[in-house]
Amino acid sequence: MHCEFLLRQRYGLPASREAFCNRFPQFAAVFAEKLGPEVPSNRASATTSKPPMGEVSSHPLLRDKVLPAQIGRYTVISRLDSGGQADVFLGVHPTLHQNVVIKVGRHGMAHRQAEAEALLREGRLLANLNHENLVRVFDVDVIEGYPIVVMQHVSAPSLDQYVRGRTLADKDIAQLVSELAHAVDYIHQKNLLHLDIKPKNVLVDEDGRPRLIDFGLARLIDAWTQQSNSNEVSGTLQFMSPEQVIGDRDAVGRPSDIFALGGILYFMMTLRPPYVAETVEQIMPLVRFARWNGKALKDAPHDGRLKQLCRSALQFDPRWRCPSAGEFARRAEACLLPVSRRRTAIVVTAVMVLTCLILAVFLRPRRPTVPAALDGPTAGLSHPRLLASAWSNDHLEPLHERLPLVNGDELHLQATVPRGQEAVLLHHDLDNGWTVLEEWPNSDERREIHYPARDQNLPLTGRPGPQLLLLCCAPTTSSLVAALKKHGSTVMTVNAISPYAVIQVDSSGVRTEHGGRGFGVPVDRPIPETRLEDAMRAMALEAEKARGHVVGVAFQKE
Repeated sequence: MHCEFLLRQRYGLPASREAFCNRFPQFAAVFAEKLGPEVPSNRASATTSKPPMGEVSSHPLLRDKVLPAQIGRYTVISRLDSGGQADVFLGVHPTLHQNVVIKVGRHGMAHRQAEAEALLREGRLLANLNHENLVRVFDVDVIEGYPIVVMQHVSAPSLDQYVRGRTLADKDIAQLVSELAHAVDYIHQKNLLHLDIKPKNVLVDEDGRPRLIDFGLARLIDAWTQQSNSNEVSGTLQFMSPEQVIGDRDAVGRPSDIFALGGILYFMMTLRPPYVAETVEQIMPLVRFARWNGKALKDAPHDGRLKQLCRSALQFDPRWRCPSAGEFARRAEACLLPVSRRRTAIVVTAVMVLTCLILAVFLRPRRPTVPAALDGPTAGLSHPRLLASAWSNDHLEPLHERLPLVNGDELHLQATVPRGQEAVLLHHDLDNGWTVLEEWPNSDERREIHYPARDQNLPLTGRPGPQLLLLCCAPTTSSLVAALKKHGSTVMTVNAISPYAVIQVDSSGVRTEHGGRGFGVPVDRPIPETRLEDAMRAMALEAEKARGHVVGVAFQKE
């Protein structure tokens, strides 16, 4: 404190004994002894040297290169942080006599009266918020044309500091993210948004409780964002939703905060942000199209349910994300349920279902015997069948349980080809159009085929988009394949479907199944999804005209 006083004197800054006694009343007697009855004038002498820190700031509130004595009615103690958006100081509340955090925006609002008034209105709302996982806001104001926000001071590390050097258990991750989601849900119920949820804005106190800061202020982004030509990647951008980076404010809303919650969950499981790049030019396309690193999440050694929740929040389309922050919190809390209890519940449910099935079999009316000519051993073998699976570690899982799929995921196809028919396996994507993967000649026996061979892999590659796999069977497939390829123009117009949908076509028709590693289904079925269903239905009819059959699946690769 004495050193600060001397530095202020040296650089011609305000330095009075009275001000220091007000800031540190417990040391008033020490100040009287050290400084004496006479306090030298705080005016700089002609011989005072200039600060060695370069040019004095043009910011009217930050003219002091060492430290401002006052910001509004708040006495400043020390500088906490400085960044592109704001300078942050530790201060003292004049009436509560509590330490507070003072955030001073870098962007002036002197000529934007409407935004200044909106900031003050939002500040009044923020001051009324009271939640155990929110850091309290005491004041929001505009001083000398610059925005300031005054918040409760919590001496705790930020989330990015908290996870450094430690591995979080699944229960700890679920607990932290569920509490944060409850706080965000509370904000949303007050018709407020956060829009800047990132590890740096989450404090973890000594009880392990997360505390969200800076809530509600990013809505008025021009007041806090420094307009510059900097090419540095900011922490905000690494957790931002696509609609925010596009700049469409009408599209920004509660789902934008849910996307950021997914980013926080992703960060705690992978110890990295969803987007990693060296420059703004490199990261912008990733954020714009929500191309976060799916492989890092897949490889993270954590509960699959947490990964499912993360994927459901980090969807490109806001309609496909978890429907609310409250629902996000409930799903995170469900991950706290011990696996043993889940297994018990599954076993009990399975026993009940099996009992009902047994009773149904014994109590149902007896059907008359079907003549052998109508129900012979060859029934059901005239149509091909296709089972699409994806590798999960060392075993195969049904395709719909592995959604969404990303580059590097490995597929396996198992098919049944009826006797007396040729078979062709076709693939369609946006990069290559139709591609013949493999052909099988006519055979007098029914065949079980695998693609690729059991000792080979079929990893997904290429840009994101719909993937269509069709197995075509007919006495002669050449004309059938030519007829099906005519539908390529229709399929090419579909550039995205739900990443949690598998569209299947077989002898029973076309159907769509939602599921996978994410939660829930889209609120509205996307138009491209129904368009692709129609195309697959048309191809099935085309195959019937050629006395053949098609079976296949379509899905989105992220």
